[in-house]
Amino acid sequence: MSVLAQATHHSSPGKGSIVCHNYGSKTKFSRITAQYPLKFVPSKGHHEKIAVAHMLSNGTTSGDHLDINVELQENTNLLLLTRGSNKPSGCTSTAAPPPSPPLDATEANDADIETFNLKGSSQTIKATLTPTSTLIVLPSATHFRDASHFSHQSYYLQSEGRATSQLVLLDWRTAISRDDMWHSSQLDIFMDHTPIVRDNMLITDPLPGSRGPQCFATLIVIASPDATDSLQAGVTAIRALPNTNDPRLRWNMQPIPNGVLVRIAGASTDGVRDFVKSVCLKGHIESIIGHGLFDSILS
Repeated sequence: MSVLAQATHHSSPGKGSIVCHNYGSKTKFSRITAQYPLKFVPSKGHHEKIAVAHMLSNGTTSGDHLDINVELQENTNLLLLTRGSNKPSGCTSTAAPPPSPPLDATEANDADIETFNLKGSSQTIKATLTPTSTLIVLPSATHFRDASHFSHQSYYLQSEGRATSQLVLLDWRTAISRDDMWHSSQLDIFMDHTPIVRDNMLITDPLPGSRGPQCFATLIVIASPDATDSLQAGVTAIRALPNTNDPRLRWNMQPIPNGVLVRIAGASTDGVRDFVKSVCLKGHIESIIGHGLFDSILS
């Protein structure tokens, strides 16, 4: 049976795995599996050196728990996108949002999502990179309406000399209606088993007097100092952006080891998307994913 099969009888519901290997100058999938309601759709990238996978979803419902594991071997590049609706629905919960783990937590004692006893939906992503691999995660915005949802993403980066794993990560959500629901998002990034980023976002209450969608995003870019692509230039450019208090679009930048973290809040999804794509990413990741593919991301 092909390792590219979408599901096997050994899989658990909502569980998926992606493993990428380098073959000459190409990145190829050596394993890509998923079990309903999760599905991966591999597609051809504009550059042979990058593999592209779409996480296909028709929306999650109460009780759905997605568990995704990603492993990138030496000299591999992966672009992970989403396709279809990315909207939890019917995920009501009377329980409080899950608590954040202590700041000194490491991968050895990360909070187990099952201990939260969620009645809503949840998603966990665990990705392991080598010092010469690059992972780009650019999903569609997650939309919420009367839903309870928890997301926990953990990324394990490595360094070797001046070379380090590279990561571009966008985590964003748009609240269509924020009555009687909550969304909790936790991002953990480790470099050589040392935590370098722990970012938590919790949305629980409606915004008084708000009109239309409210969009919130966290963008993280980590580049290797010895990278031959332009990602390091992107980190430098983002760090130079001035902070703003524009009520239609606000962002705040803070440096992290080998990279930058940007928090963004906007009155519309389009405004946040345009800022991320045109201001933060344009001109800096095309050398990795190709101009043609860049034009289609976040659309």
